Amino acid sequence: MAKAADSTAGRILRSAEKGLELWCADSASLDDYLDFYLEDPALRRSVSSLLFTYFRNKALIDHAIDCTAERSVKPRYRRLLSAVITQGWFQTGIKMESAVNIAVSYATEKYGKSPAGFINALLRAVFQNGIEAVRAKLSPAEKLNLSSAVYSRWRSRWSEAEIAAAALQMHTQPLIAFRTCGAFSREELESVSAVPIEGLPWLDQWHFYESAQPGALFRTDWLEKGRIYIQDPTTAFAPSLPEINGGERIVDLCAAPGGKSLMLAERLGGCGELIAADKSERRQRLTADNFKRHGINYKIVTASATESPFEQSSFDIVLIDVPCSNTGVFRRRPDALWRFSDQSLADVVKVQKAIFDSAATLVKPGGQLVYSTCSLELEENEQQVASFVAGHQDFKLKKQQLIMPSGKNDGGFAVLLARA
Repeated sequence: MAKAADSTAGRILRSAEKGLELWCADSASLDDYLDFYLEDPALRRSVSSLLFTYFRNKALIDHAIDCTAERSVKPRYRRLLSAVITQGWFQTGIKMESAVNIAVSYATEKYGKSPAGFINALLRAVFQNGIEAVRAKLSPAEKLNLSSAVYSRWRSRWSEAEIAAAALQMHTQPLIAFRTCGAFSREELESVSAVPIEGLPWLDQWHFYESAQPGALFRTDWLEKGRIYIQDPTTAFAPSLPEINGGERIVDLCAAPGGKSLMLAERLGGCGELIAADKSERRQRLTADNFKRHGINYKIVTASATESPFEQSSFDIVLIDVPCSNTGVFRRRPDALWRFSDQSLADVVKVQKAIFDSAATLVKPGGQLVYSTCSLELEENEQQVASFVAGHQDFKLKKQQLIMPSGKNDGGFAVLLARA
């Protein structure tokens, strides 16, 4: 008789467990797990749906486990419980009873009868008590699926209504957003139910759409042929800021996987010079794939943004989309919400400052520097820029903007500075 772990449902559970194990060990983000570590790519859609749904409801599911268990739950069992509760409460592809039975069989094979009995009893108690009983006991932060660290910070800046509005956007699974890279007929766009994203002033140079039919979209060959690029419209703000006439020398220092570099390349129109640099060799392979699909022949370099191999004062435009806390993109990276802490913020601010200072040395007199994040935090955005300008008096602030998340875009921040 086939083992439960070898069934499709068992393989999904095993893959979800592994993803949560790597995430809990801080060995991989959710995106990195799905892109680089998922052993069975055929299960990507199912595993992705399960894990993303879990993180969008993590506070509720964690509370269900904690208030039902009579003793502390070992991490390896908690990961399995989290996956099965997610299936039972939020996914329609499997019945609750079936999810429990498969999990118990899987746990028996992997952990033994006693742990399987504990998992069986806890799951049945959780599902018998019901989701509304758990919701009634949640704290204000948990009701919004916000960590206490994020909730307390945002309360110091925004009203409860503003926090709730942001949390609602982040809790909702966004539609697939994509940018067209060339002409499309109305019939083609209608075939994937593509609706234009409008009303965002920085999109004058590009055409973005969203589709409620990702299956239909990915059945086309548009992505493979470089006719579209999957990205949120907020990512276009930073590449829209510098003045480009076509002959500039540009470097994107944190380029991988190349989305912003592609937009800079389009603005250059095949002229000038563009270098897409990033310290991750693995992620630069994605940049190379994207350049190839889109027919881009500009240079790709593996190099650290803080230990740049480039000559000082050698670029007309430098763009740095720096590592950040990701507090503006929780709807697409819901796991990042649960990584946030005051210490992690302080650590990433130091990294950003080092990149900012290093990037400044590469800008020619009269050149332009673009700094961007996908964060909403003052320390990473306005305060970081103010500190930079105070320490680099040859740079003048030209434009900066914080973009709040909405139903049509993620949150983010970008600034344009000019060197005297």
